[in-house]
Amino acid sequence: MTQKNTKSYYRAEEVAFYFSVSPRTIRRLLEEEKLQATRIRGCLRISIEEIRRYEESILTADTLESKV
Repeated sequence: MTQKNTKSYYRAEEVAFYFSVSPRTIRRLLEEEKLQATRIRGCLRISIEEIRRYEESILTADTLESKV
């Protein structure tokens, strides 16, 4: 999330919009434990730190893949 962040946690739908994927893809990543979330008052939320970690893992994988 590149703009100035005022939120610490995001809904799956917001994360899906950021990565240009469907909310179902985000839920699948959560089920596969490739992305971590927490429940806040019973609602699933993904922290900005986790979003950044996942984004970095994607960039690292793309970099390694392009070197092969």
